[in-house]
Amino acid sequence: MKKLFYIFALGLTLSMASCAPSEVDDIFDENPAVRIDNAVKNYTELLKSNGGRWNMKYFANGDEGGYNFMMLFKNGSVEISGKNYYTGDAFVQDESMWEVIADYGPVLTFNTYNEVFHLFSDPVPDGTGLGGDYEFIVMKAEENKITLRGKKTGITAVLERVTDNVTDQEFFAEVEANRAASFSTLVDTLYITTSTGYQFAAVGHNDEVWTIFPAAGDRAANIIDYPEIMNSMSTRNGIRFMEPLSFFTEYDPEAFIPQDFTIQEDGSLLAEDGVTRITAGPLSNVFAAKLNTFVVDKTDMGGDFKTYYENFTTGARAALRRTINDLCFTYFNIFDSRRFNRFAMQFKAASLSCAIFLDYTIVDDNTVSISFNPNAATPYNNNGKTYYNGVEQLRDFIAMLTSRQLSFKTDNVLRPTVLTMYDKANPENYFVLKMTQNANYVDESTIEY
Repeated sequence: MKKLFYIFALGLTLSMASCAPSEVDDIFDENPAVRIDNAVKNYTELLKSNGGRWNMKYFANGDEGGYNFMMLFKNGSVEISGKNYYTGDAFVQDESMWEVIADYGPVLTFNTYNEVFHLFSDPVPDGTGLGGDYEFIVMKAEENKITLRGKKTGITAVLERVTDNVTDQEFFAEVEANRAASFSTLVDTLYITTSTGYQFAAVGHNDEVWTIFPAAGDRAANIIDYPEIMNSMSTRNGIRFMEPLSFFTEYDPEAFIPQDFTIQEDGSLLAEDGVTRITAGPLSNVFAAKLNTFVVDKTDMGGDFKTYYENFTTGARAALRRTINDLCFTYFNIFDSRRFNRFAMQFKAASLSCAIFLDYTIVDDNTVSISFNPNAATPYNNNGKTYYNGVEQLRDFIAMLTSRQLSFKTDNVLRPTVLTMYDKANPENYFVLKMTQNANYVDESTIEY
């Protein structure tokens, strides 16, 4: 983890206030103690104003993801709600005391124990506990957003005002729904495209501890030699990283440095600049990833794809008295030839697993072409050979697919667990494909020869 560097602004004025030149002179003519005292009063009133409800985006330390808290500030007391791993994923609410004090400038302190919040800064059992803070230096205050810095850790926390009628329970449900809609354990790698087009790959996002590295070049070397470890948290409308992704400029000097990303209609996460974006990358690569299997949805297909598929299943029943199930595109292992992870069209015929081995070419980000060579050294597995030779309609089906350019689209480019594969020349010919874990996949690096 890179060290955190902070610049602490010495001016303690509210950024929401606009001052004429004469007022600036008056401020600096004031006694410093008076200025701090006024700031303490202003921040106290700000926290209680307009209903006093705030969402705190909080990171306890640099080793895990962040947490949401809902806070209702009253005269002297604060009601704090949370729902996370440490509450047993149950909604918990507790009331305790708070105040803004004059310390290192104005400091927001939660100064009596709150079972929802203080467990992150409780020193038990090892003297450091979870390493969090319960006192925060006020760095910047606006009408609807207050930026804080932990006195002990130096980690930034943000309070954002909540003015709608959503209950605390509904708020946490929205956060959980957003996370579920954004991320899938089936999607191993995400891609961050900077404002100038440079691309980073990222893994570990499902655990909210991202390993980010340059996408171009040798992936294995990059993930070891150039990793950046960044923690994130899901928010009501996207994600927030613990700190700005300042390392971007080490690789891409003109890149915008983001911290917050908002979910878009297409599922992508978009940074504040409106350009920097997180997706699962080109759909051609998603379709061809070794960890993924895409199963054809037999209830949602159309045109030639449906006609040829149904002819194949009817022909298999007539010729070999078998029902075809679970047609999919995946990587399949060929142990007998010591050639592993061949791309294949796989299907089940009763209990038999049949594979037709294909070659594919990526045409563009959303299009591939596939080919089949029946004269190759290993064109199919043994069961696949039986069906290829015995069912004419299977040969017709393969010929049809290999004669088309196959394009892809999805409703969620960050979580593309459902793809539509269609004939680029005629989208009426299509399959809907559902992503599952590839049970066939074997990591070749673990195999001893």
